[in-house]
Order: sequence, then structure tokens, then C-alpha cells
Amino acid sequence: MANILEKFSCPLERYIFLEELKSVYDALLTLSPRDSDIFLMKYYDNYKIQEILEEHLLTRSQTETSLINSSKKIRKILISRGQLN
Repeated sequence: MANILEKFSCPLERYIFLEELKSVYDALLTLSPRDSDIFLMKYYDNYKIQEILEEHLLTRSQTETSLINSSKKIRKILISRGQLN
């Protein structure tokens, strides 16, 4: 996280980034534990779909559906809070 914050020279930019990150994290908490884990594995840890489905003993279709539905839910929450257009 420190490496990411170093990219922002302005304290206000750091604050805005951290607030946006907190909003995404709060939205993640609304997902099931499995779906949030799959989402984080893909978009935070950069796992490949194959690695995720093997870890969770899911089919490719189940894994992709989880990612699609989770993304839609997070986006909907952020839009409803006025934090995303």
C-alpha cells in the first residue's frame, strides 16, 4: 500500500484515493465470503481464472459468473452512494 500512496504527491490526492479504496472495501463486505475472496484474488492478487477455480473447486462458468455479479453489485453500490458515475 505504501508504494501506491507514494504515487500521490499531494496529501489531498492521497486522501481521496484512500476514501475511494474504503468505499470499494465497504462494498466488498456486502458480498458473500466466497465471492469477495474470488473478487480479491482476481483484481487484487492478480490470480488467473484457472487458479481461482482450482482454489475454490468451481467451474470456469461459476468463477466468471461470480466475478461478473460481484462487479455489478459493487458498481451498483458505488453508484447509489454517488461515488461512481
